[in-house]
Amino acid sequence: MAIVEYTEKLRQALSQIDVPIPTVSPYQFELLDTANLDLGNEIDKQGEWEKAANIYWTVFETATEPKERAIGLISTVQMLINHNELERATYLLENELPSLQTQLSGRDSTYIEAYAATKPGWVADMEGRHDEAIVAFQRAKELIGEPQSEEEEITLSVCRHFIGRNATQNAIHGINAEVNFALGRQNFLEDRRYWEEQIAKGKGNSMNLAFQDHWLVTIAVYQGDLREAEAIIERERSLVDEFVYESPKSGARGYYYHDLAVLEVAHGNMEQARDYFDQELKQWTEVQQYGRGQADALMGIAMCLLAEGQNEEAQTYLERAVAANPKIKQKGFI
Repeated sequence: MAIVEYTEKLRQALSQIDVPIPTVSPYQFELLDTANLDLGNEIDKQGEWEKAANIYWTVFETATEPKERAIGLISTVQMLINHNELERATYLLENELPSLQTQLSGRDSTYIEAYAATKPGWVADMEGRHDEAIVAFQRAKELIGEPQSEEEEITLSVCRHFIGRNATQNAIHGINAEVNFALGRQNFLEDRRYWEEQIAKGKGNSMNLAFQDHWLVTIAVYQGDLREAEAIIERERSLVDEFVYESPKSGARGYYYHDLAVLEVAHGNMEQARDYFDQELKQWTEVQQYGRGQADALMGIAMCLLAEGQNEEAQTYLERAVAANPKIKQKGFI
């Protein structure tokens, strides 16, 4: 059975899950005595999103420069998105940012508009509205045009990555698969080349490459090129190890275990796949609390159980997946 058949069986089972949607415990912003964007970025990289949210919020509330305040606000919005507080994130973006934008001009105004334009794309991506996500990130790319600063280059990188992943998800769901897989691969490879150049200059980190590899593995597996997937996973492993050594509080190994698991599913090795999904789940619970990662791992375990005919136990895992990430019913498993 091809992996698309396993994921279709999972999708059908997921559509039958009807459990109360838990309320996300919202971040309670705390104004800090000292805060700056560099510190927020460093804490964000470690995966400590609630701490980073406090730092970014403090910058928004206390900085004097409009651009710095705007970046603090948009970065706070991103932490809320990471925490699945999508409605609150959207509210802040729509109600707090416009007054700051009126205080900006020239390229600063262009950058903030483009940076903010990516956030509805993140929300659409999380909710499985892939065409809307692509439109949002394409708009941000068009606003920037030819980048004139490092921050604009990084925003373009984000746009490439998310256009790639949403095209890939459309392909997996059977929407113009050949074209969308090609669009996904093109964007991931282009972004990978960009980060190779940046890392050679001492900028960025190995996860900037590993994220592209994670999605290149996905494309290879779903297109049936398992040898290519194996080669990319081996490259990904060393990149993730390097990043986790520098950022031990990150659960980034979860992506690596997920890719190993999906590869084993494609080989039909459900017992080994389940073991890797279990290891993925530990990364997103014991190392770093990340609901979306937990949901992906739990759905993976359920997929293995469904393949083995253990439908009742699979349902238990699917209920846990929905509890960890309520948006998963719209987005599905990748």
